[in-house]
Amino acid sequence: MNWYRIKTSFIGLKRLATLTPEDKQGCIDAYKFFQRMQDGEETKTEDETKAVAAYYKVLNNMLSVFDLEKLYIPPQFDDSKGLYDNQLLCEQTLLKKLNLQNAESSHLLDMGCGRGRIAHYLATLTGGEVSGYNIDPNQIENAINWAAETKMSDRLHFKVGDHHNPLNYKSESFDGCFSIQAV
Repeated sequence: MNWYRIKTSFIGLKRLATLTPEDKQGCIDAYKFFQRMQDGEETKTEDETKAVAAYYKVLNNMLSVFDLEKLYIPPQFDDSKGLYDNQLLCEQTLLKKLNLQNAESSHLLDMGCGRGRIAHYLATLTGGEVSGYNIDPNQIENAINWAAETKMSDRLHFKVGDHHNPLNYKSESFDGCFSIQAV
């Protein structure tokens, strides 16, 4: 285990320890809300947004303790590889499908970027820029810190945002966009 993993786990534990009873109950209520949605209950967009924010406020920190920073399970591209390597294969496939004309000068949008690890990987592969937004401020803070720590702040740009509200980006400023299990 390296220093980054230890630090990330510690921050996750610290945030979990300082959650309010309301935050904990909000996560439980959000989980129940999602179950009712799956059962076909009609819901309002603002209630869905509130539930997602409450859920990830807790879940994001729990999973960071256990070295899970990308909150998705990819298709099994290679049976001989584990979760992380199949995530990388999935992201490489995504990049190929974007069919960028000039990867080095590209600017991509990661919708629901979480902790920014996919954006970071694609910026590394392309040499271009990636902007991302997420509903959870803690995940955005982590993404910004990771970009700074890896000296990629000039190519990675993150902010808090919500799919259900207008996004503050100029028209036609991206060469491609993607979302992995967020939209």
